[in-house]
Amino acid sequence: MTVQPLFRITPGRWADYLALSHHHYRAGPPATHTFILAARDGRTDDLAGVLVVSMPALNAPWRRAAWGERYTPRGRGRRAAIARLNAEVRTISRVIVEPRYRALGVATALVRAYLIRPGTARTEALSAMGAYCPLFERAGMRPLALPRSRRDARFARALAPTAPWRLVDLAYAHSRRSPSLRRAARTWANDSKATRRHAARPAGELLALAASSLCARPVAYVCG
Repeated sequence: MTVQPLFRITPGRWADYLALSHHHYRAGPPATHTFILAARDGRTDDLAGVLVVSMPALNAPWRRAAWGERYTPRGRGRRAAIARLNAEVRTISRVIVEPRYRALGVATALVRAYLIRPGTARTEALSAMGAYCPLFERAGMRPLALPRSRRDARFARALAPTAPWRLVDLAYAHSRRSPSLRRAARTWANDSKATRRHAARPAGELLALAASSLCARPVAYVCG
C-alpha cells in the first residue's frame, strides 16, 4: 500500500504568497523576496502554507548579539559590512499557514525545510509573538530576546499605571479622554514608517494599536 505524505514542500511562487497573505498579521507584502517555499496537502494538493525569504534589513538590534560586529555598518567599513550582510544573511520574512491546516506542524516543517538548504550561511527571523508561538525555535533556530523599542518604552511610560492590555479593548480605549495620552499615541505612530499612516486614525483606535504593540513579545531568531 502506498501512503501519501501529509504535506509536500516544494519551491513556491509569489502567487502562493498572495493566496495566503490575507491570513498574516502584518499588512502588506515584505519589502523584498528572494525565495519561496510552499506546503501542499499530500492528498488534495491544496495550498497549506507558504514561507517567504527576503533580503536582510540594514539595521537589526539582534544582529550584534548574534554575530558581533561583522555586519555593523559604520565609518569607512560601512560599505564592506553591508556587502557581507547581503552576501551572507537572508531573512525569513513570512510564514503563513492556511487556517484549515493550523496546529499540524506546517509552519515548523516549512522553516526546517528551508534550513536544510538555506540560500546563505546565516538565516534570521523576527516573530512578533515568538514568546507565545516558538515555531522558529522548534525548527532549530536560536532565540534572542529583544528589548522594547524606544518608542514603545516612551509610550509605556505615558500609559502608566494603565495596563496595556486594557487599551486593546476598543471600547475601553475610546473611553480614555486624556489629551496627553492621545498625544503620546500619535507620537508613537509617527516614530515609525510602519505606523505613520495610522497617526490620523481616531484616538481610541490609535491607542488600541499602540497598546497592542506593548502587549506583543517579539523574539528574534538566528541560525548559522
